[in-house]
Amino acid sequence: ALGSATVTVTAAGPTLTGSVTAIPSAGPAPLVSTASFTLGGTAAGDWNAVLSCDGTSVGSVAGSASSFTFSFIPCTFSTTVPHTMSVSVTRQGVTALGSATVTVTAAGTFTITPTTGSLNCGTTPVGTPVSCNFQAVNGTGSPVTISDVTPSNPTEFTPAFATPLIVASGATVLLPINFNATTPGTLTSVITFTVPTGTIQRNIEGTATAVS
Repeated sequence: ALGSATVTVTAAGPTLTGSVTAIPSAGPAPLVSTASFTLGGTAAGDWNAVLSCDGTSVGSVAGSASSFTFSFIPCTFSTTVPHTMSVSVTRQGVTALGSATVTVTAAGTFTITPTTGSLNCGTTPVGTPVSCNFQAVNGTGSPVTISDVTPSNPTEFTPAFATPLIVASGATVLLPINFNATTPGTLTSVITFTVPTGTIQRNIEGTATAVS
């Protein structure tokens, strides 16, 4: 005799996967990094995502796109230990967790060169301006703003760039100064650059010859 049996088929539930990318994933302290995540799986519809920096929740966002960047909620890391950015995403009742490791190196410095002696603008006749350049070198992990530039001798030395000037992380920017002598001789000035940490002072000089 043939027997009978009841077979129960259970439909598979939705699946959800997530991957996280740290932008940037490495750099000098303090490093400001943002998280970008990409979703996969069969779950559909709106989702809610929570960003954590080293295990501490710092913000959440809702949406429906398959990828998103937390551009407005960054993580800032100041120490050189390994750090973690993680994103927990819930969609259609399913939660996925993705994480990325961030490597922070020792803090770099912001400097204006030359750091010793004087920037020499050379020799020019009185009334004939020349331009010579300091250099701003930003080795830190964040932009640095030069908010003001003040020469102690504004008659002969004047900045040829506008402030505020933002120097991006890792960038080297020329800071031109115009030398326009009104009298012959060797002329000097102290240029004071105002930055978020205080002021940086650099020396500059030029020689002017008399016009016959």
